[in-house]
Amino acid sequence: MAIVNYVKNYTGENSVKDIELLLNGTVETPKAETITEKPPLSKKKADEDLADSPKPQAIPVAPSSSETTISGQKTITIKIPANLPSKNVLILLLLAVVIICGVIFTSVFHSHRATAISPPNIVNGGAGQRALTQPVAQSPALAKQSIPNEAPAAAQQSIPNEVPAPTQPTSPPTETPVPKKVANLPKVVFSDDFSGNSIDSAKWTTSGNTVIQDDGVMKVLTEVTDKGGNLTSKPFLVNPTGKITITHQVYLHYANAYFIGKTFITIGDLPTFAIQYANMSYSDANLSLIPRQGFFVSRNNARIDVSSAQADVSAAITPVWDTWFDEKITYDPTTGILELFINDVSQGTYNVGIMSSKSPTMTLAFSAWGWWTGHQYLMKNLKVTQIESDTQ
Repeated sequence: MAIVNYVKNYTGENSVKDIELLLNGTVETPKAETITEKPPLSKKKADEDLADSPKPQAIPVAPSSSETTISGQKTITIKIPANLPSKNVLILLLLAVVIICGVIFTSVFHSHRATAISPPNIVNGGAGQRALTQPVAQSPALAKQSIPNEAPAAAQQSIPNEVPAPTQPTSPPTETPVPKKVANLPKVVFSDDFSGNSIDSAKWTTSGNTVIQDDGVMKVLTEVTDKGGNLTSKPFLVNPTGKITITHQVYLHYANAYFIGKTFITIGDLPTFAIQYANMSYSDANLSLIPRQGFFVSRNNARIDVSSAQADVSAAITPVWDTWFDEKITYDPTTGILELFINDVSQGTYNVGIMSSKSPTMTLAFSAWGWWTGHQYLMKNLKVTQIESDTQ
């Protein structure tokens, strides 16, 4: 009955009736025609008629039953009665062919549909795994998403060769300039290496007896009693701030016990201060003059051998005689502190006063004062420097 319903769906109602009759063995056979007997023919006549009549064709006998198996599907068995007429056998075979074709078509159709509705195959696509096939019954929108070769969404968003969009350069924030500290480099404000044998008149004035420049050495001498030589620089500009440093090599010689050599320093309106080199043993009866031995720092234009001026004179510093030594004098205009170095060793500090001039000038003076003659103040490589401001 299942076969009849199946054939009905694919071949039509008439074919079903024919198959039912064939399967039930109730096919109507044509009625036998009435045959009028003719008088018997003679043997000779019968042989001639037999020779002239067409020879009967052999009709293949249809098998009583047949089975057909189609690619693993259920076997369909069609039973055909053996006594069916040849015309009905041909019809039955034709119907069988139609059935077989229908079964093949149905098998292919169902095979395709089974593949379409099978569980989706998952491809390991990294972060976004998606099915490559979707059921046929899905809507067009979902079917559009189930393209077998479609890449995962995450992969579509990351284009390896994509060039990032250029960003607009941002201007650096405006900063308030901060004064930049630099090394405290000294600036030379006055110098003389005393090369040659002529005193540079653009830098110096001389007086007394005698001052001589001799191949790198400036010689300040006392060759006439009470009229020793004096060397004074022309004024040069300095700043009201920034430490001032005076350096030179010095050689001192006293000819007797009545010698006071001097280095005078005058800056702006500040009273003269000095370094005094004394080998003085004289004193008077009322002690207004007192003996002095050693190096001294003085201020306010004080004389170191006058007893009343001792408030402006430093303590004695060990002297160096008859040999060259390096002397360095530093002065800070903002504090008034002077410091003396001999051979780069500090000999102490002394406050000589704060400079008040806004645009001061500076003057140096050297002498070899003493009683009688033969006293000497020699020097080489004089240089005056000042530290400039430590910011720019």
